Amino acid sequence: MRALRAAGVDAFPTLIQHLDDKRRSSPILWGATLSKGTIGEACLDIVRMEIEGVWPKAFREFHVLSQKNAREWLREHSDQSLEQLRCAAQEESLQRAQVQLDILQETVRFIAKPYDERWKSKHEAR
Repeated sequence: MRALRAAGVDAFPTLIQHLDDKRRSSPILWGATLSKGTIGEACLDIVRMEIEGVWPKAFREFHVLSQKNAREWLREHSDQSLEQLRCAAQEESLQRAQVQLDILQETVRFIAKPYDERWKSKHEAR
């Protein structure tokens, strides 16, 4: 694990090659990754932790990198340094969170509208 971490972005091509590896990961990886699943999941965790860091479970839906898009995302950003990758992922995560916030705010307005109308009619009648 130290060698992978020390290699930084230079390890990404090797890790990405194994994203689809369905073999069970080694207990050696379990403490260093978020997964006790497959080698592919462990490889994604390592790349994701290097780029996006470790997030609380409640916010992981905003992760940029996934099993489905990691290869393509890294290919699109292949000319960037690790710091630039981190900034790009952070911007995308914030955009996803903003979309969710906008949806939640619209949902609250929708749900609250009948209550607001009842409250207005009740107080205007006085």
